Amino acid sequence: MALFGNLHSVPLEELLQVLAQKEGALEIWNVKDIPATTIYLKPSRIRSVDQNGKPLDSLMAQGRLTSPDPSPARQL
Repeated sequence: MALFGNLHSVPLEELLQVLAQKEGALEIWNVKDIPATTIYLKPSRIRSVDQNGKPLDSLMAQGRLTSPDPSPARQL
């Protein structure tokens, strides 16, 4: 299943809910001030998160996915 779109039209939280029962990788790139990010999914959970091809430790990944702070360093 390939999806292409804009995170302005479908927020990341909604997209993750749609993909909640899927397994695969969600690649986010070409977003101003945000490094290329890959979210690896397993059914009902996020397996890991990479930025610029390097894995984030689980606490950093959790902070980037759940932070209400809208600054680019905290968004995906």
